[in-house]
This record gives sequence, C-alpha cells and structure tokens, in this order.
Amino acid sequence: MRRKFLIISLIIVAVLLVCGAGVYTYTYLKKNSSTQAKDEQGYVIKEGKVYYRTTMDVSDGADGYHTIVNDQELKGVNAKTFTMLDPYWAKDVANLYYMGQTVVAQKDTAPIDLSTFSLIQGVNGIGRDTHFVYLASPNQDGWVYKIVAKADPATFAFVEGGHYAKDKKNLYYLDLPFDIKKIEGADGPSFVVLGQCAAVEVSRAYYGWDAKSVIAGDKVLQGIDRDSFRIVASYDNGADGMYVAGSYAVDKNHVYKNCGEIVPTGNPKTCSSNNLKACE
Repeated sequence: MRRKFLIISLIIVAVLLVCGAGVYTYTYLKKNSSTQAKDEQGYVIKEGKVYYRTTMDVSDGADGYHTIVNDQELKGVNAKTFTMLDPYWAKDVANLYYMGQTVVAQKDTAPIDLSTFSLIQGVNGIGRDTHFVYLASPNQDGWVYKIVAKADPATFAFVEGGHYAKDKKNLYYLDLPFDIKKIEGADGPSFVVLGQCAAVEVSRAYYGWDAKSVIAGDKVLQGIDRDSFRIVASYDNGADGMYVAGSYAVDKNHVYKNCGEIVPTGNPKTCSSNNLKACE
C-alpha cells in the first residue's frame, strides 16, 4: 500500500516539475500532522528570493501523511522591500501580490500608494492607502484592483459580522467574496446590525437600521415603520437536512418574513416566538 502511494506521489511531483510551476521538496510527516503542514502555506524568503509556498497533504492509509511542498519563485519581486500582509497578500516597492500573483490596476484606476497600503479585510481583497479604499478581485486574466467609489479610507471599517462596512458618510454591503457596493440612501455612521433575516447553509442575510430606515441585505426597505420595527421569532424551512432559516419581524402595521416581505395574514400585535401561527 505504502509503495503504491509513494509511486503515485512521485508521479504527481514529476508532473508538477514538468509543468514548471516551481521548485518542489517531498516531506514525510507523522500521523495527525497535516495541520502543521497547512500552516506553512504562504510566502517564504530564501537566499534573497521570494517564493509562494503551497502544500498538498495525502494520507498514506497507514500511520501518517505525506506532504508535497511547492515553492514557486516570484520573478521580479524586490525581496528587500517585500512585506507579507497576511498568508495570502503581500507587497513590495512596486507591486501588490495575492497568492503569488501580481495584482494589477483595473483600466483607468489610479495606482496604489504601496508605501501606505494596508489590508482592511484580506479574505475579501479589501485594503486602503492614504487616498482610496481598494477592492481586488479575479478576472479571466488574473487579479485586478479597483477603487471603491466614494469610500473614505480614513474612516472605512467593517461592522461586526463582516457583511457591512461603513465610513463617515456611507454604508456598504459585501455582496459576494471580492464584491462590495454602496447601499443607496443608507447612513453609515448610525447603522447597526439588528439580527439575521435569512440563512441558507453558510450564507447569511441581516436586518439592520440607521437613524431613519430599516435595511435588509443590501436594500433600504420602503414603507416600514422604523421606530416600531423589531425581530420577534425565527423559523426553519430546511428540508432533507439542508439548513434554511428565516426570521419574522414586525412593525405596528405588518408582519415580515424573507428579509422584508409582508405576510398579509400575519398579526403584528400577537406574532411572537411563542405564537408562530399569528406570524403566518
């Protein structure tokens, strides 16, 4: 079994070498040490050169794991000015990098001031310099960055939970990984997350409000009485083991579900977690 595994592993290494993706070493780790190998993924500086390291762990079916380590050299990187921002993001005097790839400016986008650039939320490709907030995202040619329009870099910050960000004037919604948009009509400084309004597996949407309006997901809800609005109960619509949930909310006039949808037959006066029939 182990001999067969070793042969397969050596074939994988040979294929990677032929493809020219980087310089490889082959390491044997004892049982339960795969986490240790994964922790090593990221940027490595060796002998004045910068590499991006990836690892692949495979169980040998007996007493441990084998790990293939790929150290891919980043050509043209200035090792003396190279700075790791997190395991995936880095910069030098000339460029921004994500997972070993150079992130370039989108057409008509001003270049980043790399001397002052820092990450705000690396997992979604959001950072800032002294002039702008930037969003990096993938396209067919690699990775590009653009300016988040009207965002103030000095005050831009994520709201607890990570689905919203705000600055001194505006509110923003993180729609998908590597996508953020301004919520028109919302007031950033006064915005507060109230609670969950819908969920499908790991995806979540939330109710929130600012000084004047109720917000669900990326929209300002129209016709809701903000002062009497509150979340009163949750419900589970899951089937076949799938997690699908939502919340009932009320104001003085209506019951709401599905992030702002009016329930025509709901009773806002009696709808509660102890009386879900009144919510339906």
